[in-house]
Amino acid sequence: MAANEQTSIWKKEIHLRRRRRRAAPPASPAPQLEPDAVATMLRPVERAPVEAPPEAEQEAAMPPVSLPAEASRPKGLRVPPAPSRPERPESVAALLHPAGEELQAAAPEPALEPAPKLAREPAQFEDVYERLALPEELAALAAPPGPARRNGKDRRERLPRAERKRLAKAAKEARHAAREAEKQAARQAKAAAAEARRAGEAERAQQAEKREQAERRRHERERGKDAQGRSTRPLKRVVGLKIGTSQLSAAVVENDGDRRVAKLARVPLEQGVVAGGEVRDPERLTAALRAFFREHGLPRRDVRLGVSSNRIGLRIIEIAAIDDPKQLANAIRFRAQETVPVPLDEAVLDYRVLDQREHEDGSRTLRVLVVVAHRALIDGYAAACKRAGLKLAGVDLEAFALLRAMAPPEERGRGGDSAFVVVGVGSERSTIAVSSGEICEFMRVVEWGGSSLDTAIANALEISPREAEQLKLGLELDAVGEAPGLDAEQAERARDAMRMEVQSFVRDLVASLRLYQEQPGSLGIAELVLTGGGAECGGLPAEIERLVGVAVRRGDVLARVRPPKKERDRRVAELPSLAVAVGLGIEE
Repeated sequence: MAANEQTSIWKKEIHLRRRRRRAAPPASPAPQLEPDAVATMLRPVERAPVEAPPEAEQEAAMPPVSLPAEASRPKGLRVPPAPSRPERPESVAALLHPAGEELQAAAPEPALEPAPKLAREPAQFEDVYERLALPEELAALAAPPGPARRNGKDRRERLPRAERKRLAKAAKEARHAAREAEKQAARQAKAAAAEARRAGEAERAQQAEKREQAERRRHERERGKDAQGRSTRPLKRVVGLKIGTSQLSAAVVENDGDRRVAKLARVPLEQGVVAGGEVRDPERLTAALRAFFREHGLPRRDVRLGVSSNRIGLRIIEIAAIDDPKQLANAIRFRAQETVPVPLDEAVLDYRVLDQREHEDGSRTLRVLVVVAHRALIDGYAAACKRAGLKLAGVDLEAFALLRAMAPPEERGRGGDSAFVVVGVGSERSTIAVSSGEICEFMRVVEWGGSSLDTAIANALEISPREAEQLKLGLELDAVGEAPGLDAEQAERARDAMRMEVQSFVRDLVASLRLYQEQPGSLGIAELVLTGGGAECGGLPAEIERLVGVAVRRGDVLARVRPPKKERDRRVAELPSLAVAVGLGIEE
């Protein structure tokens, strides 16, 4: 190790000399010196003698120094001839003297000879280190090693082998434990991340399931709806409710499988609550509805209300086919404004597409049934039902309910030869509904009903309308002679008054049928079906048939439903007045 350090010192010294030589200006020709001057310049420098320490101390203080062999000596290294031992310090000083350096550059270089092995002379080497003026880092490298190191090795006392093995094993175990702890922490972190991921996935899956359920419920709600948002799904149980001028009637119809009437109910309604098909006293109507449903145990959900008034218009229009539902609705409203005499901003409009026709030029047209009613009329009934705690499933026309109750759609058109006409005679008004097939194509409300016959009898016999109503049930229009509670003369006057009123009604009926037949695509009239409470007057169908000239028959209210036997036996006399309620409860 010491030999390598010494070699490095020599290399640094050579490098410094070369740098000085390259940095110095070009040397002028060496002057011719006198021999005496040369001798004076080569005279050794007088120095104070240095006491050399004893031989033993020198050996302990300085490590052995040896120069590299000639074969391994750096290229270009010039080593001066080794002087004798006593003259070595002076020769080294002369070599390092500036004047001696200039002489050496001018004089020819002597031949290199192998350098002898230097002895351990610490004082001489310290002097060389001082004259070289090496940098601090080189001096630190060249300095002799301290007492803690010898020959580059640690001189500290080492532990026994067994102790070292034990400590190494303990260190290895500690490193292994640390690695295991790190792995365990990594596994725990990975497990926590997986658990969080699973929790997040579970939460997302739960949220997705909730969204899917909400979407499914929305689709289920919208699946049975048409473009106007109306439900097209048949309800399993519907409560048909008719609010008439003189009575409230309801029918609970179960449409699941075999259509059956589960319950029928009917109660009188005070005069003045409803008049002309409109609500006149909402508070009294609300109280009557609440008591009616509570007394008969009727369901308050899925109630379908029937309305009938001259302020309701029905038209069939044709428009160009439009695929977009919103644009179709706008087009229908625009066209309905031209055909229905009701301002649309004050009305409720509903429509149904009947069919689509294609023409030779490729264009398409739609036949649309449009129904328009005054908003105040519908709002009056809806508000009373809401205050009574009823949840309406819809509002329907009494004309549509009459057609559903009297015959199925396939039997209404008579094979396309004649129209199906139903006349519902109420207390104050009569509804005329005409169908040539599946839907109602014409509707009209006539201000004539059973109360008109009561008034005619009362005027003829000079009695009250209430008394005349009781006598009307025993009078037959096609009979002669006495009647229950009347002699022959009184009975005949009453029959004549009744026939006059029936003629007035037939005139309005015929005018309505002619108005229907003026429409494009109308059919002939072959038969009239008579129903309603006013149709129970004896001989009324025969008298209308005689005046109109077409067949007239009473309709069967239970033609399409099956009521319980006890209900059929107990309410057979009231069934005609329940025709609208039963028809409202039937789903098609």
